[in-house]
Amino acid sequence: MSSVTFNFPSITLNSPAVPSGDGVSGKINVDLVLAAMGFSAGTGIGQINRAFRKTYTLTGTGGGTPDEVIDLFDFGGPTVEDALGRPYELDYVKGIVVQVKSTEPTAKVTLGAEGSAAAWQGINGSDTVKIADVEAGTPFIWFSRAGKAVTDSTDHLLKIANQHASASVTVDVLILGSQ
Repeated sequence: MSSVTFNFPSITLNSPAVPSGDGVSGKINVDLVLAAMGFSAGTGIGQINRAFRKTYTLTGTGGGTPDEVIDLFDFGGPTVEDALGRPYELDYVKGIVVQVKSTEPTAKVTLGAEGSAAAWQGINGSDTVKIADVEAGTPFIWFSRAGKAVTDSTDHLLKIANQHASASVTVDVLILGSQ
């Protein structure tokens, strides 16, 4: 089996192994996190050498910024670096964890369905079909030992869209990959 999706009701991204912050700073205890999921450090099958973590606040769909589009290739440009000062240029996404943190019990976000020719099609092969709805309190977790390819300019944009009409939601995102 090359990929598996789980929904666990009690996982948290605020554990000591995954620090909060701007997504590119801090130290992640890579050995602990990756070993627990059957991965090691590196660029081959079953290996990860880049981790990106960021918290987004999405406004209600009635106004503001109800969605965020993440560039999985370089996460916003050549100046974005990991904790060791290395620029991101992912070749493969090997893990995604998305958790909606909201006091609104009906809050949820849609993952995927960016809709352009540059949409990342790694999990479901579509630029318009959503990958998943992620509800508050139930994180989305996906891992693939071989990974799903990322290509700059095409096949690299991952959309996270708030589905609540008025409530803002906070979304923690963890992307694991290799380059």
